[in-house]
Amino acid sequence: ENNDSLTLSFLPEQYREALRLCGTLSGRDCNKVEKAGLTPLKLNSVSHVSFEESRLCLVCKKLFKIPMTEEAFIDKDVLTRWYNSNPGGSLHDIYVVEILEAWNKE
Repeated sequence: ENNDSLTLSFLPEQYREALRLCGTLSGRDCNKVEKAGLTPLKLNSVSHVSFEESRLCLVCKKLFKIPMTEEAFIDKDVLTRWYNSNPGGSLHDIYVVEILEAWNKE
């Protein structure tokens, strides 16, 4: 995996449950892509991966990264609703990226 880049995959509405599963399961504990029923799709020789089911994928270069902190939330309801003790509810990192490539299925 290339640590200097990331991919953002956008799936059609019918994959909402698959996305919910990916957002609540940890890849350290299971193969969440398999559990969600998604099909990995290698985009190029630099190991960028999306999914066959994606309608759009952005290949991005990471420019900046900072961890989220509880103190930084202006709307505390967002913190309570999405970042809690439930599976998948831990704080994330925020990235600023440059879009290098866009893969559109249509």
